[in-house]
Amino acid sequence: MSSQTMMVMLGSMLAMSKLDLDNQQNINTLRFGFCASCVYCLVAYFWIYSTINKKKEKTMIQLSPAQNGNPEATVSKFDYDMARVQEQLRTYSISIMVMSFMHFQMDAVRPLLVQALIQPFTILDSQLFRIHILGEPDDAGDLRRPWPVPGLFGPARPTPPAPPA
Repeated sequence: MSSQTMMVMLGSMLAMSKLDLDNQQNINTLRFGFCASCVYCLVAYFWIYSTINKKKEKTMIQLSPAQNGNPEATVSKFDYDMARVQEQLRTYSISIMVMSFMHFQMDAVRPLLVQALIQPFTILDSQLFRIHILGEPDDAGDLRRPWPVPGLFGPARPTPPAPPA
């Protein structure tokens, strides 16, 4: 988690202590902010998706057995990036559904603010956004493919294989 995200979380915790979350007008404002954040994120994913589709980069990358659980595989950057953006969009959609369930069925208001603020920063920190939207070079450092997939409770696990075209 980046330092920006940590600062946003700290600020949202401070804001939650100052807000009257029993006031219906404040709750509606949080709902609007969450929906606006969702629209921003969906537009960003569509932008990344269309940029990948426009480039159609066919440079091949090697996935080692430790990275895909299978014998060595070769996949194009286009296929790898498309698989990653689809995976990120699927994860994002599930988080929206879980957040909606928590809010409307369990009356959880506080996570709306946190999610509305953190979701855009998650996309801005992603390797796909940095490569395809910001135009950072992808041949060295943490942008060099294949990328490790962050684990839920521990260190990053190997990247799953991208489906061949």
